Amino acid sequence: MKEEEIILDKTKSLSGITFPTKEKIGNDINNDKDLNKVLKIFFDKYNVTTQEKIFYQPKYGRKKRSNFIIDTLIEFNDKKIAFEYDGPVHYNNMAKIERDVRKSIELEKQGYTLVRFPYYLQFTKDVAKHFFEPYDVYSDEKYQRMLREFYNIENESDMLAPGWHGTSETPSNWVDKGFEIFLNNMAIYPISVRHQLVHSLNLYKTATNGKEWLVVPIHNEDFNKFSSLEVEEQYLNYFFSRNKNDE
Repeated sequence: MKEEEIILDKTKSLSGITFPTKEKIGNDINNDKDLNKVLKIFFDKYNVTTQEKIFYQPKYGRKKRSNFIIDTLIEFNDKKIAFEYDGPVHYNNMAKIERDVRKSIELEKQGYTLVRFPYYLQFTKDVAKHFFEPYDVYSDEKYQRMLREFYNIENESDMLAPGWHGTSETPSNWVDKGFEIFLNNMAIYPISVRHQLVHSLNLYKTATNGKEWLVVPIHNEDFNKFSSLEVEEQYLNYFFSRNKNDE
């Protein structure tokens, strides 16, 4: 007897709203472990460690000694580079954001260079160059190696684009300080990232059938100005889960 074909449910749900999405190809950066795998490819000649404790003397409280944990620490020539993966909590939780501020100050005092990688990014070529060229560790050969070994794809165009796709952790959940951090990032990231993020937001808003407040804030003027960017198609050669052309 022929086995019954199993049809998988290719839908995502947000507060009762269900809409079809196309399944992405390959992997994407979802956590600090994923980021670490990519960092080991580009910093392949250097010592790369994870979950390193950095001790310091607290300014307040009874503790004489406390510590921060670094997601990935790279000993790079005479530098110590601390790479951190910033998930949604780094944008929507004030206690976590305040801790990030203290952590940044302490790491700088101890001579570390702190680099943060937010959850809405992927390593497009522009993004990879932005993060790795300053340390002279970027090469096209390493980039292709990353596509194969981490993303499990051959072509950059098959990569999940920077943005918000299936997650419910959209900018509508952020606190004011989270928006400030985001907009500061946008000032230094490649222009292609802005177009990709806005395009993903536009697709997401359309999928909510009129409940755009589930995706973007209503009263944050600076963010709304950012999201009003007129998207240019030249930056969109990536996988967007809700593109009409992908259905």
